[in-house]
Amino acid sequence: MSDSLQPKHKSWTAIASLAAGPVAAAIILITNPLHTDIAITRMTACTVWMILWWLLEAVPISITSLLPLILFPVFQILNAKTTATHYIHSVSFLYLGTAFLAKTIEKTELHKHCIERFFGYLKHNSFLLYIGLVLITAFCSMWLSNTATALIMIPLTLSLFRNDITPQQKAGLALLIAYSANIGGMMSLVGTGPNLVFSHLWSSYFPNEPDIGLFDWFKLSLPIGITILFSMFLYLVWQFKLNTLPNISNTFASPSKSISFSADQKSSAFIFTITLFLWLTRKYFINSGQGWGPWFPDADDATIAMFAAFLCFCWPSFNHTADTSPHSKRLLTLQDIKESPWDILMLIGGGFALGAGFQSTGFDQWVAQQFSQLSFSEPWQLLAGLTSGMSLLTEVTSNVTSTQVLLPIVAQLQNNYDLPPMIAMIGVTMSASFAFMLPIATPPNAIAYGTGHLSIQQMICAGFWLNLLSVLIITIALSMMTT
Repeated sequence: MSDSLQPKHKSWTAIASLAAGPVAAAIILITNPLHTDIAITRMTACTVWMILWWLLEAVPISITSLLPLILFPVFQILNAKTTATHYIHSVSFLYLGTAFLAKTIEKTELHKHCIERFFGYLKHNSFLLYIGLVLITAFCSMWLSNTATALIMIPLTLSLFRNDITPQQKAGLALLIAYSANIGGMMSLVGTGPNLVFSHLWSSYFPNEPDIGLFDWFKLSLPIGITILFSMFLYLVWQFKLNTLPNISNTFASPSKSISFSADQKSSAFIFTITLFLWLTRKYFINSGQGWGPWFPDADDATIAMFAAFLCFCWPSFNHTADTSPHSKRLLTLQDIKESPWDILMLIGGGFALGAGFQSTGFDQWVAQQFSQLSFSEPWQLLAGLTSGMSLLTEVTSNVTSTQVLLPIVAQLQNNYDLPPMIAMIGVTMSASFAFMLPIATPPNAIAYGTGHLSIQQMICAGFWLNLLSVLIITIALSMMTT
């Protein structure tokens, strides 16, 4: 009997999830519980509707992100044309171009080949090997998605030791790789969604300030990220007794005996190197006050990303396939376009539209005024509150949607507190990547938990202390920049 009732139960749950958003929005519009003007009330209703559908996953979150295209014109927040323009931005093409580059690296298996050669060099030194696991995972996550990185690195790492380690050590290794992927994504401007959201909102709210490019982000994120990375490594080594792992010298062949790079892998490496070089030298060059940017003042990081994408679609492939069409002999093909992360682009665009609605209605300024009633005597106290709040919020919500909702509000806090808006916004953005406690918080967490080698209690215990440690390091580092 319970089996026959289960579909009905799921059906009612789905209906309740769908109804929650519009019902809550209707209640807000009718009762105006915040006692604000009509524009802010309408914006509040739209925001609550979107957040509820995001949290309950009433429809795919990327579809929820299209709601502003319907709600904003209906509620006279923004007209349809203005709303639609926020779904296509240079940041969107920065993400798309980087996704195509990452797809090329994955398709040619360049990353796997580099990892195997890397392990071959360090197989005789266990300590350096474990450090290498952390660094190679973080580096891959800076350019590939943290999901793809974790899917590759967690099984590969666990396979190194097979049955020679304890269940506790297997749990520690799974968390070590998952957390490294989370932290690595934060260290690159193109490594994770919240960083791209920050890049757009910074230029939107502060158009007269210099834009923050890849190199600028590196200057801030690398010292903080590396400090958190090694702190995490030391903590997990101590917590899960990883210092007693066995030697794996027979697992990998020596580098001299390994298979050489294929032609397609060399092509992928060349395109990646050129792209990274252009990103890093757009504003600055070695022993020079400026890079190549002043020669092409209208170009930005998205221009470079799309240049890399075009190279991937034009570069010949020497991998023989059954497909005989002309374009099949390229590194990327039409099929790769079909498999692109269009859902993420919709999610990012929806957040940009939501932020534009905040600005046009004054919703962000109103929330900032309410927030200013809280007592923070020192800027570091406010920074600690913002970073810890975001770290906890992103445990149960998408880190992209969390930053899309909170960053416009944080951008207005400079009117009430002696804290530079850039510092506050960067602190919140970085904290969005530090969700270590729950499997649902990030895909790498879910992948680690899905190995079956660790319990939810182990993840919560380890993640809680790492959340605190990350917030402390971010607060100290960014507070030092304000003095």
